[in-house]
Amino acid sequence: ESDKPQSVGNATGAHQRPARIAGFTLVELLFAVFFIFAALSAIIVTTNNVTSTGQHNEAAAQVQSVIDATRAWGRQPTQGQNYTDVSLDVLYCNGINIAPFKPTTPCPATSTIEAGVGQNVYGLNIAVVGAGRGNLDYAVTFGTGDAPNCQALLDKFSAAAGVISGDDKTFCGADDSFTLTVTVN
Repeated sequence: ESDKPQSVGNATGAHQRPARIAGFTLVELLFAVFFIFAALSAIIVTTNNVTSTGQHNEAAAQVQSVIDATRAWGRQPTQGQNYTDVSLDVLYCNGINIAPFKPTTPCPATSTIEAGVGQNVYGLNIAVVGAGRGNLDYAVTFGTGDAPNCQALLDKFSAAAGVISGDDKTFCGADDSFTLTVTVN
C-alpha cells in the first residue's frame, strides 16, 4: 500500500478530498499570539495602576499618622499646644507612636536622631517642624520623588480639616516634596 492519502468514495460514488492534517494555520497562530500579548499588556497596566494607587494610599496614611502623633504630643499638658520644638525625634523620644518611622540613634530628644530619614513609602524623608503663628502651626514635609505622587497627596490633604490651604502653606515643592501646614484650633 502507498503512504499517499487516497480518495475515498461516498455513497453516491463521488470522490472527496482527504481530511486535513491536524494543526493550525499561520493566521490562527498569529491571532493567538496577538491575543496573548493584548491580555498581558492589560494585566501589566492594571498592575502598575494598583501599585501606584497603593503607594499613594500608604503615603497618605503615613502623613496622617504624623499629623495625629503631632496633635497628640501638642495636647500634652507640658506642651500646651506649643509646636515650636516639634520633630519626629522629639515625638519619638517623648513616647509618641510614630510608626513606621524609627530613629537611627537612641534618645535623648536633644540630639539629632533623624527619625523619618529615608523611611517613607517612597524611601525618602518625612519631617515635622514648628511653623509659626504663635507656635500653633506645624508643617509636615514628605518626600514623594515625582510630581504625580506629590499631586496625589496635595489632592488628598488640601481640603482636610486643620490644613492651611494656600501656595505658601500646602504645596508641592520644586524637589517634588509635599509640604502641608496644620493649624491647631
